[in-house]
Amino acid sequence: MKDALDAIKAVPELTKEVYSDGVKETLQEASNIGVDAVKTIRLALFPIQLAAMAQDR
Repeated sequence: MKDALDAIKAVPELTKEVYSDGVKETLQEASNIGVDAVKTIRLALFPIQLAAMAQDR
């Protein structure tokens, strides 16, 4: 029983180690790809937004 309790207590520390070792860079890169995708979509839709703004005048 004590071993199981020690294992449960070690999970947060293990999670931090795993994140800092390998997953951190991957998640940051995926985040950058997402930001780039949103910027590309906004740039592609800019002419439509500009036309809508001109129509409102």
